[in-house]
Amino acid sequence: MKAFKTLPLLLVFMGLIPSCYCPDVDLYYVPQEMAIISIWNNSLYDDLTIEEADGFELWIEFTQRKFISEKTPSFSFTNQAMATQPCPEEGEQGLKHKATAIEIISNSDFQEIPAGESINHFFHILEYDQDSEQGAPQYIEVELENVIPSINMEYAYSPEISMKLSMLPENNLAHSFTVTLTFENGSSLAGVSSEIQF
Repeated sequence: MKAFKTLPLLLVFMGLIPSCYCPDVDLYYVPQEMAIISIWNNSLYDDLTIEEADGFELWIEFTQRKFISEKTPSFSFTNQAMATQPCPEEGEQGLKHKATAIEIISNSDFQEIPAGESINHFFHILEYDQDSEQGAPQYIEVELENVIPSINMEYAYSPEISMKLSMLPENNLAHSFTVTLTFENGSSLAGVSSEIQF
């Protein structure tokens, strides 16, 4: 009789009987629309004239996503044995097709670069370097292309990336920045910032 009581527990542990139910979810997503958000001194840009590069940055936000039907099974020999683990969320594995390249252009001449040509080298990101003697984290500036691994990390919604401006255009023109991501399957997606006055 005791064996009959322990057998169901053993089967649950082995995953032969589900210990909990997780509904099928689409683990990956493909971004359909992308917004480029202009930030000035940690606030949304609001028609001010930018007088110095320090403090201006662009952020990427995927505003519309299509979930991909690579589903997690609702019954498996391993996942169901761990009743304490939460069920996966829609899109939690991030991008289905990883980004391979990023390009930023402006609709106005930027320094010596004509409108419509890449101005990637005027932007950078910060990467953690080490802690100071006081224990504060220190960062170094790296080229914009180094942002690709961060875009490809497992984000359920959007990458959290700050692309910082290194120098002003110095031509008193308004600029709208177009950021284009290219993905490993050959597709691309572009977003356009608001008009910025420098």
